[in-house]
Amino acid sequence: HLSHSNIVQVFDVGEADGRLFMVMEWVDGCDVRRLLGEANAPYRAVSVPVAAHITGELLRALEYAHSLRHEGSELGIVHRDVSPHNVLISTSGEVKLTDFGVARTEHEETSGRHVPGKLRYMAPEQFKGVRRSRAMDLYAVGAILHELLSGERFRDAEEEGDLYRLILEGAVPELSREDVPVSLEALRRSLLAP
Repeated sequence: HLSHSNIVQVFDVGEADGRLFMVMEWVDGCDVRRLLGEANAPYRAVSVPVAAHITGELLRALEYAHSLRHEGSELGIVHRDVSPHNVLISTSGEVKLTDFGVARTEHEETSGRHVPGKLRYMAPEQFKGVRRSRAMDLYAVGAILHELLSGERFRDAEEEGDLYRLILEGAVPELSREDVPVSLEALRRSLLAP
């Protein structure tokens, strides 16, 4: 049911020769991870206007998904895996959120103890298994905004145990960059608040 200019459109799903497939919109460009730097290379920050544009468009996509109504009821779709890999930037500057594969509605019950999503971008509450909410997606947007502005990986930990500790601490990392407007820094902090 998702149809929005900031969300990659799924045109069809089906099965051919026993294999499932999806036909999706092609986005000519790259994902935010690649925009920040090549694999296994240091990240690089982007300009403040570019960071603000990507963040604003990503928030528009989530506002739509979070408030989507179907047959008179609000679905409250929570992506649960917002990360630089799932945010695409077209060559013309369009920003599109993709991979709703682990998305659920806020009220949908799922079984199992596995917490979906990438640990680096996960809100402390999501990691603790608290009921899913829209705030979990917004936290991940804050982590992406931090990476765009700082040029550093959010929660840059080598060991998985250190990453778990950083998640549970929920500390908001400082920015050393001085050209970030107060309003954008306030947004980053509010998105990363527990």
